[in-house]
Amino acid sequence: MKRMKSSARNWILLIGVGALAFGCVAPTHHLPSHISEVEGEFSIGGEAAIQDEWWKSFEDKSLNALIELALTNNFSLAATWDRFAQAEAQARIAGADTGFFLEGRAGASTSRERDDGNERGAQRLSLGIFASYELDLWGRVGAAAEAELLEAEASREDVSIAALSLAAEVSLSYFASLEARDEILVLTRQRANNDDALKLLRLQFANGQAGAADILRLENVIEGNEGDIAFARREFEILQAQLSVLVGASPLQFRADEMTAAGLPDAPPLPKTGLPSVLLRRRPDMRAAELRVLSADRSVAEAIADRYPRVSISASVETSGKVSDLFDNWLANLAGNLVQPLIDGGERVAVVEREKARLSALINDYSQSVLSALQEVEEAALRETQTRDLLASTEKRRVRAVTILERVRESFINQQSEYINVLDAISSLQALEREIIRTRQDLLAARVSLLRALAGSPELTPPAPRDGELALDKESAQ
Repeated sequence: MKRMKSSARNWILLIGVGALAFGCVAPTHHLPSHISEVEGEFSIGGEAAIQDEWWKSFEDKSLNALIELALTNNFSLAATWDRFAQAEAQARIAGADTGFFLEGRAGASTSRERDDGNERGAQRLSLGIFASYELDLWGRVGAAAEAELLEAEASREDVSIAALSLAAEVSLSYFASLEARDEILVLTRQRANNDDALKLLRLQFANGQAGAADILRLENVIEGNEGDIAFARREFEILQAQLSVLVGASPLQFRADEMTAAGLPDAPPLPKTGLPSVLLRRRPDMRAAELRVLSADRSVAEAIADRYPRVSISASVETSGKVSDLFDNWLANLAGNLVQPLIDGGERVAVVEREKARLSALINDYSQSVLSALQEVEEAALRETQTRDLLASTEKRRVRAVTILERVRESFINQQSEYINVLDAISSLQALEREIIRTRQDLLAARVSLLRALAGSPELTPPAPRDGELALDKESAQ
């Protein structure tokens, strides 16, 4: 026992000398201040508060229901949840490596001997406990665990990123489907008006007030209406199928139009864009990028620490013998180990350089992401402003087109102008009516882009894992 204490003191002294010889903590890196804090203000902004569930600002129950279905049933989003679960489990694995190891062992052996024709058998048993502990003097073990934990946190932000992108996809498809349906209604009404005009024109032709060419031109316009209606119906069906897939349902069994509102909603009040620094802290993609920079920083620390000696202490207690005297013979051992790689072909140095390069790349990617995020907000806000101005201008042109049509029609009735002027006025008015619908949808799409660029992380519920379903499928296949 005295010898064991002396040995332990020697190893503790050796460890202390090693700590003095190599003692330093692996350096860490931080995000440069010029990208973590951005000064200035966005050029355009409103007064409405930003909601994390930004789609609810449209106050459209059908849209809310479709997005709720998508966030619950979409398979791509469920796969992102699964990848987060993988990263979380990997972080727990890394966290379990604390440097401490404890193992129990048990064994049994039987030997047989022959002496003067007599055969004898002997059975020996052994029991033991073995423990080892690595002193994390340089922070290698802790840095590795922290890197995996930060990566898991970044994966959680990936779920929010995927959810926001999915909500934006559903919103854009939903508004586009409303546009297609509104266009079908307008085109159908225009077709009916043109049919009525054709009947009157044929009467005027019979009375010698219109020519055959006028009838042919109007018939051509009506035929164009038919083609436009067919195209709009095709677009509507395609968009309905897209919505079905986005909400995790088969387009053969689910009809999204049953949940569609009566028409395009008005854009809600313009939201507050706020300060860029607040935006960067709110956006999940920015948080994920920053977390991955910090994770890479800890990987650099781990690689640097791996070049230093590893110091560990091990101890064991074991007994062996026959069953009768198994616990009479005990052997205890305490040892210390100092391991320092001498020649590794430059592998550890290369690992450090590789991790430093990866960290630098992630910092540059984060810096570019900051600029892209600011650009997204600016572009979306400017696009909305320009689209709103375009809509107002188109509305004014439509009012003038109505007046022009009334006057040229009156002029034709009074035989003061040709019918082609009436036809041109009809075509211009009808084109403006369809343009207004498309511009309203563009305005809503611009608002979706702006809200998506400003949004934080919504509250989400993870789906149930599907491993049990897969196991059942395998059993049924057998």
